[in-house]
Amino acid sequence: MCNYKKFSEEAGSIDTLNEEIVETFPGTEGVRRFCYQKIHQEAWGKLYKRALFEHVRFPVGKLYEDYGTTYKVFFLCNKIVRGEKEKYFYRVRTGSIMNSAFSMKDMDRADLTEEFLAFIHDHCPDLSKASYTRALISYAMLLRDCPGTEEYKACYHRISFKIRECRKQVLHDANSPFVVKLIAVTSVISMNLTKILGKIMKCVKK
Repeated sequence: MCNYKKFSEEAGSIDTLNEEIVETFPGTEGVRRFCYQKIHQEAWGKLYKRALFEHVRFPVGKLYEDYGTTYKVFFLCNKIVRGEKEKYFYRVRTGSIMNSAFSMKDMDRADLTEEFLAFIHDHCPDLSKASYTRALISYAMLLRDCPGTEEYKACYHRISFKIRECRKQVLHDANSPFVVKLIAVTSVISMNLTKILGKIMKCVKK
């Protein structure tokens, strides 16, 4: 794995990180980092052994297909090597998934999150508690972007229900980041407050 640099279509010159810091860790540690969002989920920015995909496939017809695949590949790895140097350049295009308006297809993320939780429960039970951090982040992103209209009312209720399922585990996990615990706490007070917090965090991140 290498680090990456995002840039817009209007960008001129691109400053990069030249220092290379390399670390090696087993695949199970990769899954743990995935759970705590300490490792990027995207399929790009990585080189793979072909054998890793003999029994793993990207979900057909789904958005966020890398989210539904990367942790499965990590699980199969004997060793992962990660460097900090920015060797992958990601052009953020107008109209890309990350810049598109919410639609029913975005609920693919909810389906893939449920699949992720089931996979961790079956294959990495010691990481079951950790998996709820990643799940809560995923559901919170959906809540943030889901319009509060009648058309998406069922989606909003489904997402809210899933957040309630995850938050107790997150609040009892000492390793869960403060920001994720803050999301869990605000969801107890008000889902609308959680939605607002998500929008603020998105703006700050930009």
